[in-house]
Amino acid sequence: MKIEGETIVKMQSLSKREVEENGWEGMDEPVALVLSNGVKIFAMSDEEGNNPGILIAKNKKGEQVYLVSQLPS
Repeated sequence: MKIEGETIVKMQSLSKREVEENGWEGMDEPVALVLSNGVKIFAMSDEEGNNPGILIAKNKKGEQVYLVSQLPS
């Protein structure tokens, strides 16, 4: 799976099927960063995938934005 050199083309919530595949029904759905090759990157609370996680974007000034699941459909 290639990640390096790809670009982020959009952000989206995981689909209902992806949430079910991870066993996260009834939990906040994480946001996925979708790369130009179709790979989705999203946060988990740990390497076992016990719970969804949250991504944070931070710039050089220290300003940060939380990437959460309340995205427009």
